[in-house]
Amino acid sequence: MRLQRLLVLVILTAFLGGCSPTAAPTLGGTFTPAADSSLAPFPTPLVPAGIPSPSIAAVCPVSPGRPAPPILGDAAAGPASLLAFFNSGGSPDALIAQLDAAGMTPGRGAPLVSLDLDGNSWLDLVIALPDPVGPQGSSRPPASLLRPRSQAGSGGSVIVLLCVGNQYAPAAPAIIVETDALPRLHEVAKLTDDSFADLLIGWETCGAHTCFERFEVLSASGEQLLRRALVSSDDLPYPEVSRAADGTVEIIATGIASVGAGPYRKFTRSWEWDPADQGFHLISDRFEPPRYRIHVVFDADAAARAGDLQQAIDLYRRVSLDGSLLDWMDPATEQANLNGYSMFRTVLAYLQRDEAGDARKAYEVLLGQYPAGNVGNAYAGMAQAFWQAYTATDDLEVGCQAARDYAEAHADDVITPLYFGYANPVYTSADFCPVHAL
Repeated sequence: MRLQRLLVLVILTAFLGGCSPTAAPTLGGTFTPAADSSLAPFPTPLVPAGIPSPSIAAVCPVSPGRPAPPILGDAAAGPASLLAFFNSGGSPDALIAQLDAAGMTPGRGAPLVSLDLDGNSWLDLVIALPDPVGPQGSSRPPASLLRPRSQAGSGGSVIVLLCVGNQYAPAAPAIIVETDALPRLHEVAKLTDDSFADLLIGWETCGAHTCFERFEVLSASGEQLLRRALVSSDDLPYPEVSRAADGTVEIIATGIASVGAGPYRKFTRSWEWDPADQGFHLISDRFEPPRYRIHVVFDADAAARAGDLQQAIDLYRRVSLDGSLLDWMDPATEQANLNGYSMFRTVLAYLQRDEAGDARKAYEVLLGQYPAGNVGNAYAGMAQAFWQAYTATDDLEVGCQAARDYAEAHADDVITPLYFGYANPVYTSADFCPVHAL
């Protein structure tokens, strides 16, 4: 009965998760196996003849006991101490309670995950340990390296213990150490082609405003531990795992914790397992549907650059007509400027489609809607400069050059209003009438 209860508790632990600014950090940390001497007293046990191999993964059948708390905080001693603790009957619940009391549980993710990494039908243990920093409010040295009231450091380690027979044994290597990133244990799933369980882990670093993670998939081949990187995963601000199953990993970039970043548009980055290369390949970035007006402008400009002019016209109209779109800081001013810009781009798009009549109508509406003295009038002025040069020469590029010159001369009224924080594209005069779109 006790084993059944422990199995439920340990499996539930595997599914715990959570969330924690300002360029993306560079990859850091090292892959440091523990010294062999620290694991010498704990040889890998053979599977006893009397222990059946269950059809589904079960808790490692270690005899129950009441061992002393493990000594942690030392890369060399940590795996051996934990190994002795669990092989003497220590429970995952007891370890988690000790880590929590010591302030050494990770801020996000589970402190301990149980899964069948090596496919032998016994549940193995993966433990995330933030590096401790000296005790708060105390001048006395700690009684042990696992001490109460400690602060998490900037680095940490992941320790992997495999259940072999009726004991735990260290994986090879038993410990992964990063000096400048905190470990986060995320999803348990079958992500590679070996049909065993894998573990998605992240290594978190934080800047002035935002935290990022470098993700990898932890798997095992026998007792050998494999780390399979998700390339280009370290620039996703405050990432959340959307999906990890069936050889696919999807992670959402949720936002930058700074007002100066502007309105953020979430996107999902995806990776897929490649059996031939035995690694994960980046598939795509997929942006959420636009919630902010400025993001519709970006989509319209992208459609125009791609030559999908009807899609661009439809999106420019949406900028003006969709009342459900969000604005950033000054709705009335932003709407006037974004509408004026979109109407100018609509004129240009009609001319690119050889629809001169519709272009003229759109041009006249723009002049009528934004007379002198009104917010947004600068885009009417830019349209006038464009129209006069274009109609005099019947040359779109001549008209565009006039529009770009006007934008440069009136940058505060034409270019600056389209700046929506450093997380969004920054416009220059060349973007208003792009040559490659003509």
